[in-house]
Amino acid sequence: MTLGPLWAWDTALRLDEARRLEAELAVREERLRFAADLHDIQGHHLQVISLKGELAARLVEVDPARAAVELKDIRRLAADALGDTRAVVQGYRRTTLDDEIAGAARVLAAAGIDARLTPAAGAVAAGLNDPARHLLGLVMREATTNVLRHGRAGHAEVEYRVADGLARLRVSNDGVEDHAGGSEGTGLRGLAERLEAAGGELTWQREGDRFVVMAALPTRSSSGPGGRDEGRRRPGMFRSRRTPDSADTADGAAP
Repeated sequence: MTLGPLWAWDTALRLDEARRLEAELAVREERLRFAADLHDIQGHHLQVISLKGELAARLVEVDPARAAVELKDIRRLAADALGDTRAVVQGYRRTTLDDEIAGAARVLAAAGIDARLTPAAGAVAAGLNDPARHLLGLVMREATTNVLRHGRAGHAEVEYRVADGLARLRVSNDGVEDHAGGSEGTGLRGLAERLEAAGGELTWQREGDRFVVMAALPTRSSSGPGGRDEGRRRPGMFRSRRTPDSADTADGAAP
C-alpha cells in the first residue's frame, strides 16, 4: 500500500524530467538551425560585398564610372543582406537551388570568373521537392562562396542532374592556392551533417589546383520540425564525409 504511491510519484517525476530534457533539446536544435541559416546568409553576402569593395577600390582612379556601378551594387547587396537576415529571424526565408544557381552565375561573372552551368540556370527545379531544393541550394551557396573566398579562380563548373531518384550537384573551380587547403571551417562540414540526416551525401576534395564539391540527395527527402531537413538514411546508401586528401575551405553553411 505504501510502495504503490511512492512508485507512481517516482514515475511521474521521471516523466516530467524527460519532458523537460526533450524541450531543452528542441530549443538547442532550433538554435543550431538558426545559427546555420544565419551563417549561410551573412557569409555569402559579406564575401560578395568584400569582393566588390576591393574591385571598386582598384577602379576608383582608373575608371570612376565603373567604380560607381560597383558601389551601387555594394549598397544593393547590403540592403539584400539586411532583408534576408530579417527574414531568417522571422523564419520565412527558404533558399532554393534554382535561385542559388542563378545567383552564382551573376556573382561569378561579376568576379571575372568564367562559369559553365549544366543545365542553364532556371532549369533545375523539375523532380525536386522543397526540402531537397533547399538543401542543395545551401550547398550551391557555400560552394560559390568558397570559389570567391579562396584562390584565384579563372574557371568554374556547375553540373546538376537527376537520375535513379537522386539529385546530384557538382561544383568545381581552378586556381586553388596552397594555403587555401589548410583552413578548417564549419560550412561544408555542417552541410554534410544535414545532407546525411536527409539520406544524402556531401563530399569535397582537392585535385591539383582544383577544388571539387559533390552533393547527392534523394529527390524526395523529408523535412523535419522547424524547417530542418531531416530523413532516415537508407542502409548502405550514403555517408557524408571528407575525402582523405581533401580540406574544408569554408571559413565559417549549417541551414
